[in-house]
Amino acid sequence: MRNDTAVALASLNNAFYAAHADSFASTRRSAWPGWVRCAQQLRDCWGAGDPRLSGEVPLRVLDVACGTLRFERYLREAFPEANLRVTALDSCPQLVCEDGLEDVAIEYHCIDIVRALLGQAAKTDAWLGVPAGAFDIVACFGFFHHVPGAANRDMLADALLRARAPKGALAVSLWRFMDDAGLAAKARIAHEQAQTALPLQGESLDFSDLEPGDWIIGWQGRPGAYRYCHSFDDGDATLLREHMARVQEVDVACFRADGRTHALNEYLMAYSATALGKAMQS
Repeated sequence: MRNDTAVALASLNNAFYAAHADSFASTRRSAWPGWVRCAQQLRDCWGAGDPRLSGEVPLRVLDVACGTLRFERYLREAFPEANLRVTALDSCPQLVCEDGLEDVAIEYHCIDIVRALLGQAAKTDAWLGVPAGAFDIVACFGFFHHVPGAANRDMLADALLRARAPKGALAVSLWRFMDDAGLAAKARIAHEQAQTALPLQGESLDFSDLEPGDWIIGWQGRPGAYRYCHSFDDGDATLLREHMARVQEVDVACFRADGRTHALNEYLMAYSATALGKAMQS
């Protein structure tokens, strides 16, 4: 994918979230079932007596594309004794809501992650703007499908792995909406409509430069509401998982969860290479 196409897709998504933040946030209030399994894997990997979970030392969290901060609300429920210290990144401050999280230390940074990734800053290790090796949990949920281009998604994974502390964990979700017949039908209709509608709205996008699995989808049937999303398949997930394992000495566990099918998201969880991690992977 050309860089100008990726930039156009990033702009499309920025415009979507700026215009529809309220309606989007209203659908993002509850925790995903997959997070419960992520938390259990952390307990299994670290042990119930880990000082990060007991509150003896801070539990440092990096939430990339934090949205409404509902993951932080879930973490407080899942690890009630933990002393949560959160660095939250997102490009849409209208979504960020700290209500009910007064007892959690949250440092929010407004950053256009995709544009930073696509820019010159991506050629350095510091483009994400967070310290390397600083976080016990690095989370990136509901966002990889907004990153255009497989090579760019690999680069994002690299940055997330660098942010993970030596004994920390990285958890990401990969949306597989084309596996769901209903969502797939809606995506095909919206994608076809967008090829006519976007030029009329002044959006310039070369649809021929999209990669397999790339779609322009709608939102709640609203006219003109379009965003770019990539639907992951087995091949995508395997390549990203293998890339993550090569970049650092980590084991990468995977599982499916969420949605009516309990398989709408594929989760990848990376840990330091340990016997326990290998057992979890197998």
